Amino acid sequence: SVLAADAPSPVLQYGHGFLGSRDEANNGWLREMAQRHQFVILAADMQGMSSPNALQWGFLLTQDAGRMVELAEEPMQGLANHWALQRLMKGRFQDETHPALQREGGGFVVDPGQIWYHGNSQGGTMGNLVVVGSQDVPRGALGVPGCCFPFLLHRSSVFDTWATALGGVYEEADAIPMILALLGTGWDRLEGLTWAGAWSTPLPNTPAHQALLHVGLEDAQVQNEASWVLARALGAVQPQAQIRPVQGVASQTYRIVATAVVVNWDFGVAPDATPLDPPVPATDTHSGPRRQSEAQDQVVHFLRTGEVIDTCGPSGCLFPSGG
Repeated sequence: SVLAADAPSPVLQYGHGFLGSRDEANNGWLREMAQRHQFVILAADMQGMSSPNALQWGFLLTQDAGRMVELAEEPMQGLANHWALQRLMKGRFQDETHPALQREGGGFVVDPGQIWYHGNSQGGTMGNLVVVGSQDVPRGALGVPGCCFPFLLHRSSVFDTWATALGGVYEEADAIPMILALLGTGWDRLEGLTWAGAWSTPLPNTPAHQALLHVGLEDAQVQNEASWVLARALGAVQPQAQIRPVQGVASQTYRIVATAVVVNWDFGVAPDATPLDPPVPATDTHSGPRRQSEAQDQVVHFLRTGEVIDTCGPSGCLFPSGG
């Protein structure tokens, strides 16, 4: 669709999940979304938090968990890498003459004036920083994002495996809470709440930014409360038709133009009866929003215009068979 287009197309920079890789940008759902909405996909590993770092993370957790704070250094470079790629799309990449990047009717495929960001899970959590620190991307869609790393990990089904490994090494009853506390202190520079004020007061030499947060109700990997704390920190609003309204977040009628908007997506999973514990993985809705065409349509309209529109109808975003 990009090659056949009459005009250059936007670039969507994609952010991958926890200890994943840029290969996630080859997922079928994202390619279909790009084909349907006519944009180019740009992706890179989040240095320091991608698959090559998995052994490093595992080693420190099981051998010397007090050094977990050291793992916060390299992701700062990962952020800089993402900002550099955004600038490349607007700058020197425009000089590229490779035939594969030329539209069928003539002209380059990429529109340097439309650089977007969309990430899910870790890509949403770190995407908060990628977007608000960017000089070149004014808007970002943050899929199932979180914040407050110790809180997020403690209530994540993904952390169960890590907790089991830790329990086999550190037998004291309070070992895991202490390790998580150390992690939280050491990761303050990469914490979403640390950066939250930049949404209302932009960082030097950066434009005002907007964010659209998509939350899958009963997400087992990023528990909803971790997403909603972030939404409140960003000063988000929510649609009046919101299913399970977020406490402490003001409501507005569609069409919404705001610094941040949080939309809950309900896939028919009953509320967790034990919300203080990690959710049951079998009920996971973590990947639900990104695969829902209505959610994709809302994301792309927002990225194009800065406006959040209703793609679900008067009953809210309820899709029992779509999680």
